[in-house]
Amino acid sequence: MKSELLARRSLGKQIVAILTENRYRLLFFTLLGIVTAVFIVAALLTNKGSFTVTLPREQMLNLGLVISDTADFARPRHEIQTPPVVDLWNITRADIPKDVNMVDGSHNGENYLATTVYLKNMGEKDLNYTLSIDINELYKNLDEALRVELYVNDVPTLYAKRKLDGSGDPEPGTEPFKARTRIISLEPTEIKVDQVEKFTVVAWVEGEDPECTNDLLGGFVKMTMSFDGKVAGSEPETETEQTQQAASQ
Repeated sequence: MKSELLARRSLGKQIVAILTENRYRLLFFTLLGIVTAVFIVAALLTNKGSFTVTLPREQMLNLGLVISDTADFARPRHEIQTPPVVDLWNITRADIPKDVNMVDGSHNGENYLATTVYLKNMGEKDLNYTLSIDINELYKNLDEALRVELYVNDVPTLYAKRKLDGSGDPEPGTEPFKARTRIISLEPTEIKVDQVEKFTVVAWVEGEDPECTNDLLGGFVKMTMSFDGKVAGSEPETETEQTQQAASQ
């Protein structure tokens, strides 16, 4: 009886050990699966690019408002994604070609992002459109030295964050970002039937900005340029309303 009891205890210990080992294995593979999923999601987000141009899909279908990365509108679309700039380093505006706005589509250069897109009213009614550029993701406060130059029909305007010296003044030669996330917001503009509007966005880290320090190393930024259209004569959101909404995000 004693030997039989010892054998049963030994068997019981073996069963407990196996169950414990299986539990740890299950926990290990569960954690491994979670980590793998996180890396996959991160990779997918990264592959979306650092700059996206978009307009509501229903406006393409219902209003005929479309975007394209070529002037001939061979592929009318409602969203355009551009590849990221890898290993971005600080430069100045003089390092960027003067005719950077004369190349269609994505044409990133060394240490700067550049893309040219077109907006067309292919519908049957005149429309009003608004344009905004938002920061979607930001790391290490890279926006402190960020410059965004927006060409509208080949006319450029340079934007930057306000000075951090306590004055609140714009950086020299720039228009200040509108808000923390919505950095650019233009007033409604009319676009008639068959009319085409051209836009070029150039972005870089300005080496002459006082905030361009080693603290920004390893930082990144992702942005979206959004169009929104309405039938001419309807009441679009004012720039003030858009800015207030962006500031509250």
